[in-house]
Amino acid sequence: MSINSVIVTSAAGLQAVVRDASVDEIIVTSRLEGVKSLRLSPGQVLRAEGHDVAIHFDEDSDGLEIGPDNAVRNITLLAAPNQRVIFNDPATPHLGHIELRNLAVSGRVELIVDARDAGGGFIDIDGLDIRAADTRTSVPARAMPGDVAGFGQGVLLPFAGEPESVRSWRYPG
Repeated sequence: MSINSVIVTSAAGLQAVVRDASVDEIIVTSRLEGVKSLRLSPGQVLRAEGHDVAIHFDEDSDGLEIGPDNAVRNITLLAAPNQRVIFNDPATPHLGHIELRNLAVSGRVELIVDARDAGGGFIDIDGLDIRAADTRTSVPARAMPGDVAGFGQGVLLPFAGEPESVRSWRYPG
């Protein structure tokens, strides 16, 4: 099976390619400014190639919505600190394997998994540097009782500061 990779150099090009489910891998090679919120198609990989590669989302826009079997690697993602920079739709019935590797981000990382996910799944985080995040508008604490490895209802990663390394969470199905 061959991998369909597409190199992206513009915000408009990125908006178009994420909607194309036939694209397996999206490679960003430059700094993209003014990007509207994106949603990866199931199974897509988003990664950077080169130096100073970043996606800078509009000030009033959430960033990247991930879903089933997505991977995001080696890229800087910038949203306003009070916006979600990486997030998922908790109503998605099965997330499969989510991979976040070598990322520098500004904004909230908000991954919520419903315990009713019948298939279970795996969230693998290795090298996540959250540089700024304002969590005052995030999911209420009563809905998210703990840390990534400590509970079965979901995960909220609103922290800022030290990079996290090798955090994995397998949630039961």
